[in-house]
Amino acid sequence: MPDSEAIARTSPQPAAAVKHGRRAEKAMNTIMDAAERLFAFYGIEGVSLRQILIEAKQRNKYAISLYFGTKDDLVFAIISRRIAEMNVRRRVLIAAARANGTAETPRAVLEIIFRPLAEVSDSTGQYTYARFLHQAMLYHTFSARWPLVRYEGEHSDANRDLRRLADGLSEDLFDSLLAIIAGIFLSSITARGLRVMEKQPVVPFDEFFPMLLDIGTAAFEAAIRSAR
Repeated sequence: MPDSEAIARTSPQPAAAVKHGRRAEKAMNTIMDAAERLFAFYGIEGVSLRQILIEAKQRNKYAISLYFGTKDDLVFAIISRRIAEMNVRRRVLIAAARANGTAETPRAVLEIIFRPLAEVSDSTGQYTYARFLHQAMLYHTFSARWPLVRYEGEHSDANRDLRRLADGLSEDLFDSLLAIIAGIFLSSITARGLRVMEKQPVVPFDEFFPMLLDIGTAAFEAAIRSAR
């Protein structure tokens, strides 16, 4: 997908980038938790800032404007926070891939990108962040500003590795391929979470994710072959 875990270049500096005290940081995290959950289930356009404040139990009706700025800035802040968290896990996956000699393979790179995302679930078993990210891909005003990452690190390194492995594809084809693969991962992860929530049987994660990874890898390699 266009680099989905991304922050658009904005000027002036977003409100969320300003230093705050511990109480404000706690409020910001509570707001981001509430917004991620609501956006995930009702869509970004389907949720008002007022609904987020009620869900987050914030009495200050200007809290989102104060801490983040606009709704788009809040979306970016949620993604930035998650990137920072997941990059810790990505470092472990990168080290393991280098140790077993698979770091330059599409399967390993896709695992580095998507496994941390697939491991983020809440107390009910819902993959709220994956569902939120899927909604963000569909959010038209946000998608027009997709492009640039604040916390580049391991996520962007993996995306660059994937681009190098697909050097036979044009930029447009590569972007389309990434969008397809992201859709496969995000929709599958979300569907599994819904089955968990509905108390339906699901295969264990250690069986589910390798199968999903095989499908994503096959899609990537098929696209590369067709371009030759």
